[in-house]
Amino acid sequence: MGNIKTQSALEYIITYSWAILIIGVVVGLLYFYGFVSLSLRPSGCTINGSFLCEDSMVGMYTHNGEYLVGMLFTNTNQYPISNPTINVSYDGYSSGGSICDNAVIPAGGAFLCVAEIPSDKLGLGQYVKPTVYLQAGDCALSSSYLVNGSCLDAPVEAFEGSAYGFIRYLPSDNLSISLSPSSANFAANGTSYGLKSVVTLFGYPLKGANIGFHSSNPTIYLSKTNVATASSGAAYDYISSNYSASTNITASYAGLNATATIHFRAPLLYSFDEMVASDISYISPNAIENAIITINNKTYSLGNLSRTGIVLLNGTMNNYTIQGSITTNGTEYAFKNITLCNLSYTYTNGSLLTCTQPSIKIYYEPVYKQSGSVYVADEGSSQVSIINTTSGKVGNVSVGFLPTSVAAGVKNVYATDSLSDELSAINESTGNVKNISVSILLPTSTALHKDNAFITSILTDMVYEVNLTSGSTLESASTGLLPLGLSVGSNGYVYVANAGSDNVSVYSVSSLTFLKNISTGLFPEGLTMSNDGTNAYVADNLSSEITIINTTTNSVQKTLSSGLFTTSVAVSPNDAFLYATSLGTNQLWVINATTGNVVMKIPTGIAPYYVTLSSNGAFAYVANLLSDNVTAISTINYTVVGSYNVGVLPVSIAYV
Repeated sequence: MGNIKTQSALEYIITYSWAILIIGVVVGLLYFYGFVSLSLRPSGCTINGSFLCEDSMVGMYTHNGEYLVGMLFTNTNQYPISNPTINVSYDGYSSGGSICDNAVIPAGGAFLCVAEIPSDKLGLGQYVKPTVYLQAGDCALSSSYLVNGSCLDAPVEAFEGSAYGFIRYLPSDNLSISLSPSSANFAANGTSYGLKSVVTLFGYPLKGANIGFHSSNPTIYLSKTNVATASSGAAYDYISSNYSASTNITASYAGLNATATIHFRAPLLYSFDEMVASDISYISPNAIENAIITINNKTYSLGNLSRTGIVLLNGTMNNYTIQGSITTNGTEYAFKNITLCNLSYTYTNGSLLTCTQPSIKIYYEPVYKQSGSVYVADEGSSQVSIINTTSGKVGNVSVGFLPTSVAAGVKNVYATDSLSDELSAINESTGNVKNISVSILLPTSTALHKDNAFITSILTDMVYEVNLTSGSTLESASTGLLPLGLSVGSNGYVYVANAGSDNVSVYSVSSLTFLKNISTGLFPEGLTMSNDGTNAYVADNLSSEITIINTTTNSVQKTLSSGLFTTSVAVSPNDAFLYATSLGTNQLWVINATTGNVVMKIPTGIAPYYVTLSSNGAFAYVANLLSDNVTAISTINYTVVGSYNVGVLPVSIAYV
């Protein structure tokens, strides 16, 4: 049985040996002329030390007969290296110097070196393994590197390795790079399209080359900025755009660049029926009925929105322009910004950056222009300054001596003339002044109620109810010490802030019957009511805080920290924000009335003493005691929009 098997094997070898011989010759020729895939050829490289040899190639230039070795290294040191060179030794001969493509290679960086194999006894298809000596400066040991990043005096270190492979044809010189997109004209809508960049060494694919991709248009998104080549020598990246645009894409490696121009077509526009109202409430959530937006030179209406912000669904809009301002129901709205991918842009025209999120938010805010008049009690000038906020002009009228407060009525503004024991009624239409004598010593603060006025006196520590026509006293009651603040609540009570007693006294409006005293902070000076009448806000000067009194229970609800030496407080029309003067910091503090968080600190003049708001709440006016001026502040964007010079020692303001 065994003899039969042996005989059969011998017959097989004799019969097919010619075919095996022919196959061997063909494979050898394919290797010899370089037609077999590099992946099937045993080639590679090694190097010791803190370097990694990524790839290598050995071969002969057909045009001049030179035998060359090319090696791609990665610097795995923690510091840069400088001026690398390689020396190749083979068959007892040395090549001398070499060409490397970078002078300074950062940590993790790659570099390519090419040198001649020093032998005239080589031939195509021959397997070689030349010894390679790598030299490079160690920047970590450079005395100047830590000072200025220079590697000029870096000591040179040497490393040894080898390259191995079959000698093959080298059809091209050294290194080349190419770039080819999958298409020259792409649709948009955020679809990704491929980019292919190939690096070759001596005409053969080079693996491990770190290719950098760059777009000349920053609004065009590349998937990656650096990609390493595979064994095929190719690196793949992807590019996308949400709108019509063009860009030049550059692929770079070892100082070589390949560029391709790519055009994106305009995306399909979605129906504007998909727009919805923003769920973000802005300062003034007024409706925009007939807002206009232009997209691709087409005009659309954005009606029936419930907020000043709008949301555009499906973030694929192309080159759209936002109207700078729109007017509806008599109110002008100005474009504020566009929020895209959680970033804000304030451009009113042009293209937006690509966004992968499904919505773009566009914000408008009300544009309020100053209007009306501001009356200022100039204590040191015995006058009331009148600021026309529309024209910016400032006039004045003479009143009695030492006006300490002003209060706006239906037709007149009333100045409290402390040393004249009178009220000066200033006609808002004509500017004429009528003096009303009151039987009160050193009247200080005035609050109007129907046809009467409540007036405090810091000399008698009393509060009085006075008829505005005759000046006669109707009712009176004792207060605490130094009654400086005064306000009438819609709940039927009069509130008096007693600076010398650190409390607020509460009285009935009808008869000035005393109800109770409510303890506050130190030296309560300013006092104002919320617009809904539910709270009284007290500016506590020496304790630098605001006491909030619940007017239903007439008890302290809570206390908020405010600026140093808070002298007065005003409240926004929606009762959401408090505006407090900080005498010690020369600022107006904006405070969230609910949380107590300080929203903004806005610079004013010197010693801001009194603050009031315009009727729409869009502007705050601050009387600066020691700089003799009034600061106008926009409460929309918290900026100073005007400064008006007035008389000496402005202490009180009324807005009409």
